[in-house]
Amino acid sequence: MKISISIFLLLFYFLTTNTQEGLAGMFGPKNYNECVLEKMKGVTSDYAARVIQKACFDEFCKSIEIPEKAFKEITGTAWVKGQNELALKLHNGNREWTIRTVTILCNIKKGDNSKTDAWGDVIDKYKYGEREPLSVNVNIDPISDTETSLNISLIEKGDIVDWEIVAASGYKN
Repeated sequence: MKISISIFLLLFYFLTTNTQEGLAGMFGPKNYNECVLEKMKGVTSDYAARVIQKACFDEFCKSIEIPEKAFKEITGTAWVKGQNELALKLHNGNREWTIRTVTILCNIKKGDNSKTDAWGDVIDKYKYGEREPLSVNVNIDPISDTETSLNISLIEKGDIVDWEIVAASGYKN
């Protein structure tokens, strides 16, 4: 009897003094989605929702460069949307990776048949790697699509874009 009272008191002490730290791992969210769902209960502010999403992302979703095989499953199309704007529609064909950043290289063929890189410098032929790649922040869940755009100087409607994805980062689900 004396042992069971001691165990009960010890357990009671642990649960009442270390609730946040001691129980967070046992009863708290185990992944990003659970974290967001748990912490969003009762939230009505867009700002609070963004803060919660960022906090859950920081806790559960450390981005790393994804393996080449996985980033080759990211496909898409690019088109000139307007003055200085390149639009991208991207598809994440991975079942295991959420994509957070896509890195592309692109060249632009002007309507006058001259070619420029993404920074507006005229080049003789299509070459990749002459400039720093462009990184695009995205959030593409496995087997899903997203649209985004980039501001690129000297791009205009009628230009033809030659582009490729050269790297990506994200996290494994």
